[in-house]
Amino acid sequence: MVARPLPLPVRGRALIDTGTQMSLISGRIAQALGLDPTRTTVLRTAAGRTTALCYAVAFSFVSHGTVIGKPQDLIVGRADTLQEDMLLGLDVLRRSRMEWNGPTATVRIFRHG
Repeated sequence: MVARPLPLPVRGRALIDTGTQMSLISGRIAQALGLDPTRTTVLRTAAGRTTALCYAVAFSFVSHGTVIGKPQDLIVGRADTLQEDMLLGLDVLRRSRMEWNGPTATVRIFRHG
């Protein structure tokens, strides 16, 4: 496999979903990052079953512009019906800890450990 240069970061909105096993990205994010699909998978949703493209990515935790720890390999599915740009599923949440700041209504996600 030929190594490709890292694409520039893409900003987007994410939804945390503890009811899904696999994290999902929108078609916009996949295209902006220049991702090539590696396989397909069947997603089971409230609306029924659907087939989705999958992408191999390296997920990193970033704090103040600095990557923390080693990137974690992750397979994400593509869901073009998302209203957000990414749905964070249990595959990411199990590796994370979250901090809720009530007064500012913000959530921060950190690498577990």
